Amino acid sequence: MEERVAADSNHALIRLERSGTGESEGPGCDALDYDTEVRHYREAFDQLSTHPWIDQDRIVIMGSSLGSTTAPLVAQGKPIAGVVVQGGGALTYFERMLHFDRLQLERQPEFRPEEIDAEMRRRMEFHRHYLLGKMEPAQIEAQIPALAGVWESLFGTSEAPHYGRPYRWHWQAAEKDWLSAWATLNVPVMVVYAEYEQFESRHGHRVIVDTVNRLRPGTATWVEIPQAGHGLRIYPNALSADAWEGGESRPNLFVDPVSE
Repeated sequence: MEERVAADSNHALIRLERSGTGESEGPGCDALDYDTEVRHYREAFDQLSTHPWIDQDRIVIMGSSLGSTTAPLVAQGKPIAGVVVQGGGALTYFERMLHFDRLQLERQPEFRPEEIDAEMRRRMEFHRHYLLGKMEPAQIEAQIPALAGVWESLFGTSEAPHYGRPYRWHWQAAEKDWLSAWATLNVPVMVVYAEYEQFESRHGHRVIVDTVNRLRPGTATWVEIPQAGHGLRIYPNALSADAWEGGESRPNLFVDPVSE
């Protein structure tokens, strides 16, 4: 879809390979912290904005998933013409991760609504120590035995240490004020939301558009793709999306509005 956006909009498309990815040197994601990752994007922007293919008055930053959180941080103070994001919002990282947990419990195949309230309270307590208190999971379980087993039940813990990124990455993300970053950008913004998004909440996306339009009316655009999941494949229902089953590729639903 990225290639299609570049072709249909008649823009050059430049994508940074993260540290340790592809031909990029340095530590991989499992050792890369959030602040360093953002710094790399900003350094890449400074280099690439002087590339002969690039018109400095027409640079648009496009971020997807976690790239939606880094996009406004990369854009701050840079000469850009706009920002497009999809699959990520501007709530706190703490809220974001709790929403992951909520969806996981609500959409799991063995649905037990009578257990959700108690389990969410355990997870809120765990995340308070993990994300806000910057404690490692083993420390939390040692100090608070009642929270034993929470870590293994969370999304992303199968990719050690957490979604394949170090604890420090998540702790730094939890410190960020993404909404304030969006508020500083005096450029057009487009937010693309997938109805069956498996991770970020609708409100997380919507708060970007509502905040920007409240500060600078008419400069933020909302695009909602019905029945789409996080990767923008089309699913028959939310449960199928959460199981990643039966998805249909319809790239034009994203490519057309973004390239236009």
